[in-house]
Amino acid sequence: MNCPFFKQQLLKEFDADSIYAVAFRFAKQEITILSGLFGLAFGKFNEEFIEIVAHAFEDKIETQISIEEYTA
Repeated sequence: MNCPFFKQQLLKEFDADSIYAVAFRFAKQEITILSGLFGLAFGKFNEEFIEIVAHAFEDKIETQISIEEYTA
């Protein structure tokens, strides 16, 4: 998996400056159809957990990027 490319494309597609911002919008269900699919895949989150979920997604992507860069 090419995580740096994935991250770059995701940020570009959703006009965001961080993975957190994209994940937050998905978890909050602000992206119509895609948020519905996100909800099916990962479940719906109570308002109080949306920030935690968004940070967790961002941390996972950033960790994977670090691993790819380290092992390249």
